[in-house]
Amino acid sequence: MEIFKGLLLLFLCSPVSLPGQTYPVVKITEFLDSTNLVGLYQDKIVYNNIRKSLSMVESYLKSDFFMGNINLPETEGISAIIMERVTPKNILYEIVGIDSFNDSSVIISMNLYYDFSASSIRIFKGLLKIGVDLKNNKVIFPVYNSQYQTISYSNITFYIKKNDSDTQHLKLLEANNFLSETIQTIRIESAQFNPPSKKLKYIVGDGYFGALEYYSFYNFFSSSRFVRSGCLIIDVLSGGFYKHEIIHYIFSNYQFNRFLDEGIATLFSGGEIQFKTSTLNCWSEMCNKIHTDKKYRNAIDTEELLSNFQYKPEMYAISAMLLFKYYRKVGGKIFYDTLFNKLIKFSDAESVDFLKKELGIQQLSTFVVNTGVSLWEEIATKNI
Repeated sequence: MEIFKGLLLLFLCSPVSLPGQTYPVVKITEFLDSTNLVGLYQDKIVYNNIRKSLSMVESYLKSDFFMGNINLPETEGISAIIMERVTPKNILYEIVGIDSFNDSSVIISMNLYYDFSASSIRIFKGLLKIGVDLKNNKVIFPVYNSQYQTISYSNITFYIKKNDSDTQHLKLLEANNFLSETIQTIRIESAQFNPPSKKLKYIVGDGYFGALEYYSFYNFFSSSRFVRSGCLIIDVLSGGFYKHEIIHYIFSNYQFNRFLDEGIATLFSGGEIQFKTSTLNCWSEMCNKIHTDKKYRNAIDTEELLSNFQYKPEMYAISAMLLFKYYRKVGGKIFYDTLFNKLIKFSDAESVDFLKKELGIQQLSTFVVNTGVSLWEEIATKNI
């Protein structure tokens, strides 16, 4: 056994475990064989535990935390952007090394790549560390950053860099209250509303990559997002109170299409499309472009900017305004009944067509131009 420990120590301290080297990009479960390290593991239990850990990590990385949509350059040197859906087949892993190992846990460092063979594009997305708890048979992710502290309120557990700022704590409390008040408001009008039962986890950053340090994971593909499977918000911009992402959590028991999902989050957050982005200004810019740009006007009317994975401000804003106008027309009870029992079954296009028909809209461009910006001010100050 002493020989094994010496060999394992040699492995952990060898160039194989150091960043900056060139390794074959292979499946995690092929790592031991591909690097010819099988002979180091004289203890079969140790070897099998490490192989089991690698397999568990590979399965975990196929969760929706790492899936999603990503903008890719169509070809090198061309500025056109295409939207691709990341699936497990697009993800490649490059093992950097096994950072620590004992009888109960393993921590594995790896580089993560998104690979789109059809477009001849491979993008390096970052270095991450993932652990495996062998005793409890579960993946440990994130491998927490020791600089963070936990602050827990009734509805949200925040993970935030150690900070004694009273202003910061008041902001977190405000976010917690917003969550509970929004759920209460919806419940008053809809007895069938099904809010999430799991408490929200909220990672707070102190800069663009601040929240990602918590994950020991850098160069992430999104500045903020809600991860449904973990009831988790990653927030690198707003300092702990990102209403749009909190609304995604509130409605996380419902699987709406993308158009409705983002419209609901924009509407119930008071018009937030992106943090510190004025939806009112966005709407005014849309109106101006409709008047001056025929191609743009046509893209609105043909719903080109509302579909095909186009996460554009137009989709957020038009969806939110259509939903708001429909709410004002039919009232809360019918609005929520339709939302939870009918619209939830629709595709993006079917949702747009339904709302246009209900509101008597022929051309979306005309609807945008004729909808006064004062309605955005109403949305920003009134919970529906």
